[in-house]
Amino acid sequence: MWLQLIIIPLIGALIGWVTNVLAIKLIFRPFKPVKIPLTPWSIQGLIPKRQNEIAVNIGKVVENELISMEEILQEVNNESRRDQVVDWIAVAVQQRVQRRLPGILPQSVKGIINGMLDDVIRKEAAHVLEGLTGNISAELMNEIKVEHLVEEKLKQFDLKQLENLVLGIASTELKHIEVLGAILGFFIGLAQVGIFQFIK
Repeated sequence: MWLQLIIIPLIGALIGWVTNVLAIKLIFRPFKPVKIPLTPWSIQGLIPKRQNEIAVNIGKVVENELISMEEILQEVNNESRRDQVVDWIAVAVQQRVQRRLPGILPQSVKGIINGMLDDVIRKEAAHVLEGLTGNISAELMNEIKVEHLVEEKLKQFDLKQLENLVLGIASTELKHIEVLGAILGFFIGLAQVGIFQFIK
């Protein structure tokens, strides 16, 4: 009686622990399909088997819920950044022109030339950049999708590397799941003993 009371819960705990360990392993392993002998079935880890589907779904979530190409281009094309580019162009052109102006020109004349040049460059550069970024943005919007970029990267991601990454981050939680399986198995075994004794 007492031996049965101890052994059955312990067996239940062992079964619960082993079941959860296998379930965790089967998230990634095996990477490639392995045929089960004498059956038409094969076994493969959940993530390797559905890697393409997972990649497609994550790509859609990133594009639709997190960040889209339109948002990236809006950030790149905002007015403050465009002004920074115009400033850089104006300074670079002025420096080059200054070096090429004849040395005999009075400094006041050089200052007037630079001032006029600065006005022209800033107006024209801002206008050109605005049109250019608009055209580039339209082309990029049509040709590049964040969804597809994320999808392709995930499809090419090394499964062993991904497994190590997940296990490294969630190792404590996964251990808790294994222990929880043993605890549940123990109590299920204990309940079975109680039921058997009640039936008797």
